[in-house]
Amino acid sequence: IEPADGPSPQELLDLRQRLREVGPRRTPVLLAVGIGWLVLFLAAGTVVGRERARLPVRRVGGLAVLWLPTAILVPAAIGPLPMVDELLLVAAVCLGLGYLTDRVMPWPRAPLIPAVVGLVAITADLALGMNLVTRSALGPNPAFGSRFYGIGNELKSGLTVLMLAGVAAAITNWKKSGKAALVVAVAGLLLGVVLGSGRLGAGVGAVIIVAAATAVAAVMMLPGGMTRGRVALLVASPFIGLAILAGIDLLTADGKGHLSRNVLGADSWEVMADTVRRRTTLAWQQLVRDAMPVVTALALLAALWGVRNRTSLMPFPGPIWPAALVGGLAGGLIGSVAEDSGPLLLVGAVITLAGVWGYLAGRPGEDSEAPSERE
Repeated sequence: IEPADGPSPQELLDLRQRLREVGPRRTPVLLAVGIGWLVLFLAAGTVVGRERARLPVRRVGGLAVLWLPTAILVPAAIGPLPMVDELLLVAAVCLGLGYLTDRVMPWPRAPLIPAVVGLVAITADLALGMNLVTRSALGPNPAFGSRFYGIGNELKSGLTVLMLAGVAAAITNWKKSGKAALVVAVAGLLLGVVLGSGRLGAGVGAVIIVAAATAVAAVMMLPGGMTRGRVALLVASPFIGLAILAGIDLLTADGKGHLSRNVLGADSWEVMADTVRRRTTLAWQQLVRDAMPVVTALALLAALWGVRNRTSLMPFPGPIWPAALVGGLAGGLIGSVAEDSGPLLLVGAVITLAGVWGYLAGRPGEDSEAPSERE
């Protein structure tokens, strides 16, 4: 926290009003994109027939989900909007960009664009202090007992899946190799720095999520089977991520960052145990709150359905895609026990994975006019 010239009273009033609106708009924003996907399917099926619309709509809808982290920044940049206007705007931006992306990029490379644009936009917002993420529908919100800066739990696991999808699109058709595993590891390291650094995302739990998800995907891209060394790497990955974050914390925050203060600065195991108990209690409270038990059960069911029916996506366009899907799911599961928001991290991962799944399930067929076929 650094001193700076304060905003005007009117700007503070506007910010307070926006923060009051964020919570009630979170779930409707997600539903708006899903309903928009359904409307697109019905409209396209009416015009060109279900069979011709089926595959393109899958791709466009899947990409629309991946564009969500970018689309939620648009209303925050425009300014105060009525709820209906914001929902329509986010859905239109997601579906419109999904359609354009599918038209300009051959399958299965299109996820690279929303991944790069979304992650760069969020990083720029955090670095420049524009606070678009904070005012977005999926941003952190002090009005609901959350932080007022950085990346909140609403986006952490979803951004991890988005990163893995972008990497998969970039190196699709690569064979398993040390080089491919290194590319995944470097991408995960960069995302971990952005989400975990006290100067940017300030999310210690995000480092655990990104490290675990990246390690799973990277190990799956190595030739050969599972070995003791690889199992050890998977187990150690969250701790390796925290060690790297500790180094960044010491270099950029003079050892006074969130990780140093709460973990490295703990003067006894009792203090550490108290931190773990507090986060575990908060995670359990989140699990039993309102409709979260039902939502969590649906997310788990969707994840199990995806695992059981993975053969419907085969043949995968390269081994990186199953690695990205499994790694993303692992990150959501790890996040659900590592973060004080508990199951929210699993739900975020599953929603984003559904977008990746939908896009892959739209593999161009004979009735499609995707760029890959036109070329």
